[in-house]
Amino acid sequence: MLWLCFIGLRIVPLVVLNLGAGQGQVADETLAAYEKEMAQHPQEALAIARRAVRTFGKEEKRLYVLAVQLQEKNLPFLGLGQVAELAEVEEKKLEDLPASNRIRVSWLQQRGLGLSTQEVRQLLGSPAHVSSQILYRRQIEQWSYDLPASLSLTFLWTKGQMPHLQTVHSPKH
Repeated sequence: MLWLCFIGLRIVPLVVLNLGAGQGQVADETLAAYEKEMAQHPQEALAIARRAVRTFGKEEKRLYVLAVQLQEKNLPFLGLGQVAELAEVEEKKLEDLPASNRIRVSWLQQRGLGLSTQEVRQLLGSPAHVSSQILYRRQIEQWSYDLPASLSLTFLWTKGQMPHLQTVHSPKH
């Protein structure tokens, strides 16, 4: 009987190890399914990554890196809120401030024309310097930012209209 108990003790750890290996395979398959879903729906990649992080906390950086890469490839198709979130994840979760600023500037150059001053502040924050002038019954306002590279934005409007972004100038882009 003692021998049977000894065999029983020997068998149990083997069964537990086999279950552990099976769970690891299931976890890898589930993680791969999340990654596949991100690839199929790149505009929702950050939302999918956040959902996956709840299950795979240890893989947080890997999931966010993939989501950021997929969304950067589809940058022109993202809205203002998505770009702000993407830049924030790049800056805070992945700790890459230059990449975060590059994303913001690139999106502004591709899709930012026509944005209001409030929308630009939402994306970039307050400018370092503002200059204004009135020319031919139009008001022109130039905002300068001192990101890793200088950035200059020009807003244009006439009396009774809301200011809108007219030009984006960045020496590096």
